[in-house]
Amino acid sequence: MNDLVLIVGGGPAGYGSALAFHNTGYKNIVVLESRPDMNFDLENSYPVGLNVRGKNSIKYLFKNSGLTSDLDKLGLRVDEWKITVGPGLNVANFQSGLVFGTSRAEVTQILYRETQCRNGDIKILFGHKAKSCDLEKREVVCETKSGEEKIFRAKCVVAADGYRSRVRDSLASQDTSLKVQQWPWLLKFRVLLSDVEPKTYLNPHTHYIQNQIYTSKFLDGRWSAGISIKEDAPEFLSSTDPSDSNVQELRKYLKKMFPKCLDLFSNEELKRYFTRSIFSGSVTKVSKLVVDSWAVLLGDAAHSAYPATGEGINSAVEDCMILQKCLEKTSNLEEALRLYDKERIEDANALSDIAFAATRPTFKGSVQMVMLGLFKKFTGPSKEDMLFGKESAVTKRYSDIVQHWKQQTNWLGGPNFPTN
Repeated sequence: MNDLVLIVGGGPAGYGSALAFHNTGYKNIVVLESRPDMNFDLENSYPVGLNVRGKNSIKYLFKNSGLTSDLDKLGLRVDEWKITVGPGLNVANFQSGLVFGTSRAEVTQILYRETQCRNGDIKILFGHKAKSCDLEKREVVCETKSGEEKIFRAKCVVAADGYRSRVRDSLASQDTSLKVQQWPWLLKFRVLLSDVEPKTYLNPHTHYIQNQIYTSKFLDGRWSAGISIKEDAPEFLSSTDPSDSNVQELRKYLKKMFPKCLDLFSNEELKRYFTRSIFSGSVTKVSKLVVDSWAVLLGDAAHSAYPATGEGINSAVEDCMILQKCLEKTSNLEEALRLYDKERIEDANALSDIAFAATRPTFKGSVQMVMLGLFKKFTGPSKEDMLFGKESAVTKRYSDIVQHWKQQTNWLGGPNFPTN
């Protein structure tokens, strides 16, 4: 099958979908990526948890690849999430042992490496940023890093270009049945990264969440601390000025919010904090995943999640696995895309609902968490147990998890979901 499959976005969903198409016989696959190269490492990335859902999805995409053994070595096992507030009040512990702490960069790198083992059938064009698409002409317009405009005519287009997807928004402007809802996270975050194996008493298999600081260890021996920056946060947390005064303010802030993590980071790293990227996003919910049997929305373009859900990368690669399974059922591409939309839309929307509730915490939600913990024997496992805890050993559909959550909390007012 030599018709062009054009994929916009060189992240996990982009490279994963390239593998899905190649695994089902497509030989002319082009990925457009706006970044100039694959210089994508811990220095400009952030920690993620690869759970059973995500790992099994990647293994399915890899088939019998030699990189499967590398995937099994990716990340450091996470036994527990420990949530603490104030000076050290432990409010919740989530047990796991099934999630591996890694980074978005490392997951993206291994997927990219696999695309380069496919006999040249998958081509990655760096420095190509999509601008718009034409639904009637079946074309995508992009701009190269030199400012040149290029037009690609494709049999199928995959929008895997993130929560600010230009392809998705261009499609929505041409197809009024594609409805896109978005809600900002209401916070940003920035990451500190330690030297290799700093002296610490923190448990490397525990992820610590204290006063909006997420601290975890990577397999290479370095620790990271993701610092949440809310709208009312001190201005220096968003500053790009590594001045002595800002470094001192950051040191004081860490000592107040999570003193145990302060010794992880050198003075030079505290300075580098002010040069690092600030990450943000929006929860995204769409009315459909396939437009005119031509374009398919994957990953954050379809259901941008939220870091606290732990499902961003895992859901993206599961999208790709399910897409591949639909392509395996029929050689008719349009029919396969319709199958994908039918199979995945309910779960994509359920994930969006989970993410929305995480970004809009309420007093009602806090009461529900306490009550479900107290009566767990009667109410059953929490959604966290099913997403990344002991119950996640058997992957459940997001829609089933949401339905279970609703049943658990109806007597307490139900989850805080968006109104359609």
